[in-house]
Amino acid sequence: MTASMRKPRFDGRGLRVCMLVRNDLVHDPRVTRHAETLGAHGYDVTVVCTASQRTPQLERRARYTIVRAGHGIPVALENLAQRSRPRSVFRLLVRLVQVLILQLALLRAARRTAAHVYCSNDLDTLLIGVLARRRDRRLIYDCHELWPDMLATVPEFVRRALRSYEGVLIERADIVTTVNELIAGVISTRYSLAVPIHTIYNCPLLGRRRKGKTKPRGTRRRIALYQGRFVPQRGLENLVRAAKYLLPDVEIVLRGYGPIETELRALAANASNVKFVRPVAMNRLVDAARDADVGIVPYVPSNLNNYLASPNKMFEYIHAGLPIAASDIPFMRRIVYENDIGVVFDPTDPQSIAGSLNKVTRAQELRRQRRMVVTTAAKYHWEIESRKLLRLYGRLGHELRMKVPPLTISTDEPHRLQEIQLALRRIARKLRVLFPIHPRARPRLVKLGATMDSGRCGVVYTRPMSDVQKTPLPKNARRVRTDSGGVRNKASLLRTPCATLRSTTERPETRPNGANRLLIHLKMISSTIIKIATEHQLELKIRSLRTPFWDGCAPARMAQIIQESFAW
Repeated sequence: MTASMRKPRFDGRGLRVCMLVRNDLVHDPRVTRHAETLGAHGYDVTVVCTASQRTPQLERRARYTIVRAGHGIPVALENLAQRSRPRSVFRLLVRLVQVLILQLALLRAARRTAAHVYCSNDLDTLLIGVLARRRDRRLIYDCHELWPDMLATVPEFVRRALRSYEGVLIERADIVTTVNELIAGVISTRYSLAVPIHTIYNCPLLGRRRKGKTKPRGTRRRIALYQGRFVPQRGLENLVRAAKYLLPDVEIVLRGYGPIETELRALAANASNVKFVRPVAMNRLVDAARDADVGIVPYVPSNLNNYLASPNKMFEYIHAGLPIAASDIPFMRRIVYENDIGVVFDPTDPQSIAGSLNKVTRAQELRRQRRMVVTTAAKYHWEIESRKLLRLYGRLGHELRMKVPPLTISTDEPHRLQEIQLALRRIARKLRVLFPIHPRARPRLVKLGATMDSGRCGVVYTRPMSDVQKTPLPKNARRVRTDSGGVRNKASLLRTPCATLRSTTERPETRPNGANRLLIHLKMISSTIIKIATEHQLELKIRSLRTPFWDGCAPARMAQIIQESFAW
């Protein structure tokens, strides 16, 4: 296949993506990495997540926007639940009300994005994704965990109900992704899915540079590091108990926070070789881990989800250059043994944990496995995994490119029409506004309470105009706002600044010189038009520019291309 015959790569421009997640996105490297990657390739990404006391409601990052829903009542209910007695009926009722209100808040926020693609991260946002999408939109289900199996403390009938619930909703997804092949196999078998399940590992970026001090070469003790949350079923209690079986030159360092921290500190009260250090920011985990000698992943396989786990921290340790001491469970065993980068142990036996740490921290073994870790890091990194992600979204983009119409002004939607009316009134305070009204829009505007008296509202309403009547208007206007392709083309040809209320344009050549700006959101109308129409220098610049290729010589160029293409 020649280069000219290859299918062009879809870069995501104009495609809106809404990612749904039930946390405040402070410590979620997977969702953060996906949003950054999609944003860097032209996608308009909004992450809709839950609010918390430590985060703002709206946060704009370099390549995506975060909208946190549930401020107010859900946060207050969370505080009330925390103060109530554990496992009480009152606490259960508060939690149920909180979940219901929060789900509704997330659904409203998701629908406001008017996304082309919704991505539900885990089962607790899958229903929101199903309800938020429309018939011509797409849904991706990114399954981080086997949710029904993760809830080990709930009765079995609840887990069965959750599996049935997931089975019904997962069929609505256009693409299903997960964190490793083992979980993908369980999902595919359990729900008899006809579509393949795609695996995207939680790997860090390759080649991250060191920030801060390095560990001195003369340090006597070997550091075995665990970094992450202190929660049950992570095997941290047995890790602390293993401290008394360690060699004198080995110490355990626990970096993190969580609900069982007090219990862990009590267990380590008499252990001089166990230390607790403060957690670091998510983007510094790899750099901070380089101070250690070995990375520990002591997960207890107490349920199917833990048994098939592929923790983020394992890949972070690899990129920090650390050999791995991990629980003897399938995925981690395969990574460790296939690449010869560490040891595995029985996480329920403190002596097994200590024996593995004593073995891997010997000088000769450390040197050998560090060399292997460097090679392994080149196999598992985000540059490889991101290509999988972009291929999936690119495929949806190609499907949607012809099926999803541009974001246009629909006079059949009262809320859009009302927003447009309010925007035009704000513009009319600074500029004279001419609005040719479609016959179908006039009664709807009157029903919304709009007045047709230009003297009172500042907007001049006229009857619909033919193409011949509309042609002189862009030439004499300071600024044109439209969702019509024909009016936009006339404005660009006449060098009148134009704002197009669409997410895409079939005339990309009108954009680089500033003659045509896309207004993806209705709220951008008044501010953008007033700003550019009142900037005299920018207006003069646009009027002095010519749109590329709009010189009347297209037939000659076409003839030349045809002649060159068929020349022998």
